[in-house]
Amino acid sequence: MQCNYLLKFVIGFLVLLCSMPTDLSAQRKVGDILFDDALVHIIRIRLDQQEYWDSLTYYKKVSDATNKKLYLQAAMVTIDGMPFYSAGLRFKGASSYLYQQGKKKSFKVKLDKFVDCQDYDGVTTFNLNNSFRDPTMMREKLYLDYLNEFGAHAPRASYAKVYINNEYWGLYLLTEDINKEYLVYNFGSAKGNLYKGEPSAYLTKLGREAADYKEHYEKSNHKKEDDWRDLVNLINTIHGPDLSSLLYKTQLDPVLNTQSCLKAWALNNFLLNMDAYNMEFQHNYYLYKNPETERFEWISYDGNYAFGAWYEEGKDLEDIYSYDIYKTDEEEKSPLSHNMLSISPVYKDEYKSIMKKVANKFSDSEIYWTIDKIYKLIKDAAHDDPNKMYTNEEFEKNIKETIYDQNFSNYPTPGLREFLQKRRDNVLNQLNAIN
Repeated sequence: MQCNYLLKFVIGFLVLLCSMPTDLSAQRKVGDILFDDALVHIIRIRLDQQEYWDSLTYYKKVSDATNKKLYLQAAMVTIDGMPFYSAGLRFKGASSYLYQQGKKKSFKVKLDKFVDCQDYDGVTTFNLNNSFRDPTMMREKLYLDYLNEFGAHAPRASYAKVYINNEYWGLYLLTEDINKEYLVYNFGSAKGNLYKGEPSAYLTKLGREAADYKEHYEKSNHKKEDDWRDLVNLINTIHGPDLSSLLYKTQLDPVLNTQSCLKAWALNNFLLNMDAYNMEFQHNYYLYKNPETERFEWISYDGNYAFGAWYEEGKDLEDIYSYDIYKTDEEEKSPLSHNMLSISPVYKDEYKSIMKKVANKFSDSEIYWTIDKIYKLIKDAAHDDPNKMYTNEEFEKNIKETIYDQNFSNYPTPGLREFLQKRRDNVLNQLNAIN
């Protein structure tokens, strides 16, 4: 289907008019409107298929089995009053899909799936995340914001009230998709190869051919070229011959932005986002070969388990707060973080310096002000959410205090404020002990 250029012109003009800054010297960037987190956006999805839920479920099953993403055609998606016809919609997620009780599944929306050139503020694709295992609905938002603030690449995020066929479906976190738009916005070009670390993407040396790696990584762009040499070269470099000297740094730094990795890993560790490469589960990252620098960039995403929301059987809260700041999995599962944090003294020192900055940042009362600001923004939408996983009482309480999750064997989920105070104290004790 070809663009309706008149409609596109009118929509584009309205977007520009509504988003024009009061300071004419200010430059608006792609996605600034959609990811404006000063308000809760309104997204309305109209599905005319009688059995649309069954279709979405079937498409998810096929997509997971074949790795070919199938979209249901929505009659209309409206974003803050702006209509888009025949947009693509599908379920997304792994545990957030399988174990989320009820109807509040996560979605991916692709505005230009069936109609070329449809975009909102330059954005064609975005995610609607359901805040699985997070009573506060703030964990992933805070995690992504702080990654970006510290210079570790991550999606932007805002909130949206989502309606399906005029029924309020719930409060969602609206996150940026890691795609061509994201690469151009952040790196100035999308010409490099983008790899998704799924599944079991340990960065382990498996062989010399692309076929050795295709079951462990997903090539997200330039699929026709089928050229994996840059990723194979990176993995070979990770397994360098001398990990304990400056030689390893001189080999690795030219092919990987190691500072961005260390920043992401320090935040993963401090905030105990266990569902991350340097923590307990080696995935939820992208690697992008930046053509401007010829180095890979580390891009993190998915932070609903941050602030200690992931719980391991047999552990208590003190075990959570005292998690080792240098902890990584064994070399077989996470050779990159293992080599950099457990063996290389140069990278360990750099990581320690970053961790100190993180701990100092989270001592600032501004963090509590940020939590309060988000709470005031989303409170009404969260309370009214008919499909959320937790009660309003649990939403309110978990901002400050630990709750015990009745959905998951009464596992403890630390309160945001309580977590920040106790985790920071423990991290500072570890850092001081190292001195």
